[in-house]
Formats: sequence, C-alpha cells, structure tokens
Amino acid sequence: MHEINNRALNSNQEIVQYYGKWPFHRLWGMQEPASVLFSFLNGYMHYHYLSIIRRKIPETYYMKKFYIGYGYACMNSWFWSAIYHSRDFPSTEKLDYFSAAFSILFSFFFTTTRVFHLRSRRIISAFATVCLLMFFAHVYYLTFVKFDYEYNIIANGIVGFTHNLIWIWWSWKNWHNRPDDAWKPLAAVIYVTMAMCLEIFDFPPVWGVLDAHALWHASTIPLSGFWYEFLIKDASIESLRERKGKERLS
Repeated sequence: MHEINNRALNSNQEIVQYYGKWPFHRLWGMQEPASVLFSFLNGYMHYHYLSIIRRKIPETYYMKKFYIGYGYACMNSWFWSAIYHSRDFPSTEKLDYFSAAFSILFSFFFTTTRVFHLRSRRIISAFATVCLLMFFAHVYYLTFVKFDYEYNIIANGIVGFTHNLIWIWWSWKNWHNRPDDAWKPLAAVIYVTMAMCLEIFDFPPVWGVLDAHALWHASTIPLSGFWYEFLIKDASIESLRERKGKERLS
C-alpha cells in the first residue's frame, strides 16, 4: 500500500483511500497514531475536570451527579476512540461508535434537564428511561439489523443538533440576564460546527500521520475545558440563586 502511495507521490498523482481510510504510517503498531494521541488527550481533559467538578460544585446542586456522569461517559467514549484508532476491528469500531452515541445522548439528557429545570425524580427517571431505550434501540439496529454508517451519522446528528439548539435558545434567553457568560454556549456551538467541517473537507494525512479526522479530535481538546468551566460557573450561579430563593421563603 505504501509502495503504491510513494509511486503516486513521485508521479504527482493523488493519494487514494483504501476501504474508506487513508494510508497512515504506524507507530508502535497503532494505525492512526495522531488520532490515538488526541483521543487520549480528550479523555484526560474529562478526567482532569471530574476532580474539579467534585471540588467546586456544591453537593446540594441537583445537576452535579449528571455532570459527573457526563465526564465518565466522555472518558469511556475517548478511551474506545483511542482503541479503535489503534487497531481497526469490527469489535473496536462498534465500541467506538456506541460509546460516542451514548456520550452524545447523555449530553442531550443533562442539557434538557438543566435548561428546562427538570426537578421531579419521576420526570427525570422517565426521561432517562426514554433516552436509554433510544440508545439500546440504536445499538440493536446497528448490531443485529444493519451496521449502517449513514444511519449512524444521521441519528447522532439529529440528537447533537437538538442539543445545540437547546443551548442556543438558552443563550438567547439569558443574553441580558447573564451577559458575562450567556454567550459561551453559543460560542461552543459555533466552534464545534466549524471544527466538524474538518470531517467534510477531508485530505490525505500530512507526513502519513496527520489527517482531517485527527485535527477534528485535536480541536475538541480546548473545547472540553471551555465547556466545563462554563458548567462550573453556571452551577455556582444557579446554586447561589437557589440559596437566596430558600432564604426569602424562610
């Protein structure tokens, strides 16, 4: 494969993909070393902020457990992303795709819970059950019916797009009430949308290592820190507001 690519480069011909993948130079047996590295760094960001969430967000704040769950879901997703980019097998591909779908759905779950102030345990449990049923149906279809790449992209895209719309609406609603940070969810949505363009405007790996998909993974590293900082600040504001509300009632 690399001999064919070298001949293509020497004769100024285009590099082609093999079964939908670019040819990469391996490192210690890893098929896509740059994507492995950036997946690991993404996972580390979530690990790093888990301890900050535990320390800075009050135990009384009802969203704390969901933010911790989100951190673990994302760590799991990036772990399997690193494994999949290390060695591409049907099993590692499925675990990568399923873990990513779960983290996207969990993000949608906690976003809906936070933005619409769902407090009733019965309502939250019912909503969580619906989300889990959606996830299991997604996994069942891809496992036992058809491993459909187009369907997977569309399904995750719909959930992710809905999640983004909710935060855009929240930014618009709180633009004047919280001018210091209401812009942050909107900025995050714009940033991640622009970064996703790397997946559309694909190109052969530079030096046989760095391709558009790897850069997409690299771009989400600073976004994780930016997003967690917003959630922590938002939790502080909401906790203070709730405390003042209780004091007025008492």
